[in-house]
Amino acid sequence: MASKVPTPLAAMNRRLLTLSLETHPSAFTIMTWNTLAQVLVKRELFPYCTKGELKLKTRLHRLFDEVRHYRPSILCLQEVDRENWSTRWGPFLTELDYQWRYYGARDKRHGCCIAWRATDWHCLDYRRVDLDRTQVLANYEPAEVNVAQVVALVRRTDLPTPLATATTPGAEPEDPGHPNAFTSDVAWRSDRSVPVGARALVVSNCHLYWHPQGVFTRLVQGLAVRQAVAEVNAVLGNRLPVVMAGDFNTLPDDPLYAVLHGHPLTPEITATLLTSIAQDPRLRTLQFDPERQRYLCSPTTPGPDGQSELPLASLLPVEQQRDLVAALWATTARTPPVTSAYRHYRRLDPAHYVPLDPAERGEAVDIQYFYNEGTWSGEPRFSVYTEFCGLLDYLFVGSPAPVRDQGSGLRVQALLSLPPESRLLPALPNLTFGSDHLSLMAVLDFDSNPAP
Repeated sequence: MASKVPTPLAAMNRRLLTLSLETHPSAFTIMTWNTLAQVLVKRELFPYCTKGELKLKTRLHRLFDEVRHYRPSILCLQEVDRENWSTRWGPFLTELDYQWRYYGARDKRHGCCIAWRATDWHCLDYRRVDLDRTQVLANYEPAEVNVAQVVALVRRTDLPTPLATATTPGAEPEDPGHPNAFTSDVAWRSDRSVPVGARALVVSNCHLYWHPQGVFTRLVQGLAVRQAVAEVNAVLGNRLPVVMAGDFNTLPDDPLYAVLHGHPLTPEITATLLTSIAQDPRLRTLQFDPERQRYLCSPTTPGPDGQSELPLASLLPVEQQRDLVAALWATTARTPPVTSAYRHYRRLDPAHYVPLDPAERGEAVDIQYFYNEGTWSGEPRFSVYTEFCGLLDYLFVGSPAPVRDQGSGLRVQALLSLPPESRLLPALPNLTFGSDHLSLMAVLDFDSNPAP
């Protein structure tokens, strides 16, 4: 059984693993982290945790410690409680000299936050994205409510004239029409012009659909995020490098990972997506409406237990399912691929891939590992360490250029290592790590000479 004595973060053996020997003063850090919303914390989901480990006060202390310890230049958070934002998270980030935007889905009590150091970056543009209202295909209506954020940032030192930073002590409503949207700077206005020669980028932050069978829905949502990124980039001249961060709830052998990397549609991917359409509870009423000429999910009738009465499989004929999958995949030609910043992790930290001795792990938690060495292409074994153990969080780096080999405009210089598995026992969260997800962080630099 793991010790219940908190271990300082500095002793957790998380190191910056260097990919490039070159160092540049313009390099910056970017972190993504699902912080586990307190509204989602239930004892039955974390039976191995003590009450103290699950208390909000205990967890917030650890979460704040970790952000303060690494203090990334750009920070992307998911599953942040809305009710704790104005009184805890917002003031904490402002105290650390971050500017930030918070946005949550209209039917959820948690949301996403994207933050940047006020001394490092100036915000050129920002957009809230409702993934269920983003049309990836003109004739398909998304079924699940999730949100994303997209921000365009420019190096403050590259601005022609100094700009004052403005933050509020707490959290102000960003828009009275959006009760789940908050900002650190109510006076901010978009400035959709990038100074000549300035170092700038577009960053997205998302939290996608969680259901294990929701592969198809996550594909639609991931494409919607990428579409929103492309739209912001187009307004700015379509020349900025891109980082797509967040909890994608996607394993490296899932279709969304493949499509973001520009892989072709294969029979295996098609079969996976058809299975998802048949088994995802949100899609079991999916039909093609001939009058509206749209694929959509029809309303369901509540049963005696208050739950919707759903058919056992999709109502959509298989041929129409195939047509829908093919049409979605065809949209991928609109925007260039991205690559995972952690895709070379295996050569940097081979010890991470050595399974923990069962005797050391014990029998307190029956952990199901989802690592697939043959198809994960050097990715870490996990970013989530609960009874489910797998990689769901990513930092994807990409270019606005339509040519695959033109280069991303960003170089990955270093990666924050994953802690030794022995430090995570029996599972997360614990008194050192306040979430069931581990933070991922990369050191990036602008590439002034992209590959031809």
